[in-house]
Amino acid sequence: MAEKQHKVFYRNHILIVPTRNLELQHRHFMLDIMNILPHSKKTNKIKYEQLRSVIPSLCENHRCNTFIVFHTIANQLILVFGSYPSGPTVQFSLLNVSTIRDLQLAGNFSKKGRVLLQFDQRFNTIVKYKLLKEILTLLFNVSQARFTENFIDRIFSFTTEGEAQNRIWFRQFEIYQQKELREIGPRFALELISIDEGLSSGNILYQGTQVDASQIKFKQKIRKSEKKFEKILNEINLKEEEIDVEEND
Repeated sequence: MAEKQHKVFYRNHILIVPTRNLELQHRHFMLDIMNILPHSKKTNKIKYEQLRSVIPSLCENHRCNTFIVFHTIANQLILVFGSYPSGPTVQFSLLNVSTIRDLQLAGNFSKKGRVLLQFDQRFNTIVKYKLLKEILTLLFNVSQARFTENFIDRIFSFTTEGEAQNRIWFRQFEIYQQKELREIGPRFALELISIDEGLSSGNILYQGTQVDASQIKFKQKIRKSEKKFEKILNEINLKEEEIDVEEND
């Protein structure tokens, strides 16, 4: 029996796939990504367990050759970047998120404008970053969209930290009056978890630290305890100040 022929896509389109139980901030961030990537298409929510089985049909039906999956593990947002039909698939933990709404920076952009992608030197010298550069270029290269016009008004900046960090920092800048760069958001960091050769399967090209739900919940409890302790400490300090004022009077 002949193998099924995959559709040939005219230009790059991204399928945005949300999973269930996304928090409000995660949904705001997803809308920011759709806003800065006008060649994206959103599908209905799915269960993360169904990802491998439904991604091929979703990409076929929406005529998309790349996808971004948004899902959470113990309130930690995980992004899955992938290329259809042959891969690779990359998993990231999302950190230090500041949405456009949070930053409230001046500036705007045209969705018909093209984008200049800027990568630091590590993306040209380290093997895993070379692969990540290819998948990030495939996803964030708005210039490949069919409706773009022949002018550049934005820059997507991808920078890395030390080798031990495995983090990629993203920032978006507006080219203001052709001579000045103004950050317009969003701003976030991607911590690399894994790189799979195929479509969420196949040989593992890179394996970082896995996201442990129990550890995340434990850290969240510690943060809550620290906040409660700070609140109680502040209340005690205020009462002591009030007592000192009364004694001085």
